[in-house]
Amino acid sequence: MLLLDSVLTRTPDALLEDLILVDDASDDPQDGQLLAGLPKVRILRNDQRQGLIRSRVRGADASQGETIFFLDSHCEVNQGWAVPLLEVLRQRPKTLACPVIDVIDQDTLDYRATGTVLKGGFDWGLHFRWVPLTQEEKDNRGDPTSTYRTPVIAGGLFLISRDWWEQLGKYDPGLDVWGAENLEMSFKAWQCGGGVEVVPCSRIGHIFRKRHPYSFPEGNANTYLRNSRRIAEVWLDEFTHFFYETRPNALNKPYGDVSDRKEIRVRLKCRGFGWFLKTTYPELSTPSKHELAYGQLRQGDLCLQGPEADPKQRHQKSAEVLVEVVSCVGGRQGQEWSLTQDGAVTQSGAVTPGGVAAEGGGCLAVLSHDDARVFVQDCHAGPKQRWLRQGRRLQHAASGMCLDSASNEGALVLPCRDSLLSQQWDFSVELQALTTL
Repeated sequence: MLLLDSVLTRTPDALLEDLILVDDASDDPQDGQLLAGLPKVRILRNDQRQGLIRSRVRGADASQGETIFFLDSHCEVNQGWAVPLLEVLRQRPKTLACPVIDVIDQDTLDYRATGTVLKGGFDWGLHFRWVPLTQEEKDNRGDPTSTYRTPVIAGGLFLISRDWWEQLGKYDPGLDVWGAENLEMSFKAWQCGGGVEVVPCSRIGHIFRKRHPYSFPEGNANTYLRNSRRIAEVWLDEFTHFFYETRPNALNKPYGDVSDRKEIRVRLKCRGFGWFLKTTYPELSTPSKHELAYGQLRQGDLCLQGPEADPKQRHQKSAEVLVEVVSCVGGRQGQEWSLTQDGAVTQSGAVTPGGVAAEGGGCLAVLSHDDARVFVQDCHAGPKQRWLRQGRRLQHAASGMCLDSASNEGALVLPCRDSLLSQQWDFSVELQALTTL
């Protein structure tokens, strides 16, 4: 009801054609029927469970407006939300226009505006992540109310023209339930002649739930993995192997027939993924010939955690941030590392000597013989940042100690011992076979 009330009271009547609610085969067929008495509201009910993706396609097909805005039911639109989005489409019809997503507290329903300017990104495992704007992007904006490009949308909140939606083939109906559909829409929007923009003057609150309120036939992780593979096979071109090296379990996942998706690429004369990386998301670097391994640095379900790509956490170039050992979370910033041939363990986005560390990136370091703690600091040539791969151990070259997870204080370097499981580390992707790239 929060969604309906906010849309009906905060949208100019002339701009709202209809409001479609899709009941995805809920247990009680009467769910939502009272809402059908509200002005401009229509209820569609699926006889069988279809999942979010196919339900949205059905709702869009039933709608009548020239543009389509997708919203989750756990949202509240803010004052003046619609006009800024429509203005973007008036000027650039082949755009996915996205609002700024504010936070509604799950327990109290308090509305909290976000003050951080971020764009949507992802890693080679096709996990979504928030990333800060580059300094060049910040400088080019000038006006804080101006729109800015984003490689991908955060989720399902966006405005699109009906014509562009249909040209792009809508959501891929071969994607199951929920997961990665935001990447699929974004890739084809960019690669097929359009774009994706964040519109700061449009704000919508969203409840970020701790868990999905519905089940997945194969489980959440397996469904997301299957969807990700389907997207990789259609849109990643010659870069697909980076996806499989990051998520090797995807090779065992059937992903269905994608011939109709590839026909869309041909019909719209879509550009390749290499073009997308170069022009839209250059921050997603491809592993270089100098890297031996990359990805999460793991011990079972535990991962090495450095600073996340948040300017508030690393606001000075000389910042030194303690490294922790925490539960592994796929796609989480600060859990992605590269081991280079010169012995540096770099955080995702960092460049070893000869380059400049990107915002949020850095190198693993031990600062003093008298201090066993492990830090991330800006990359520079020196023994404090040099590590030796000794089987599954990482030995700090200067101290001779090994990276250890046993302490509650975070990662430490302790005397090397072959028998200690706390000193056994595995990168999620080994790249020795790729050193010719």
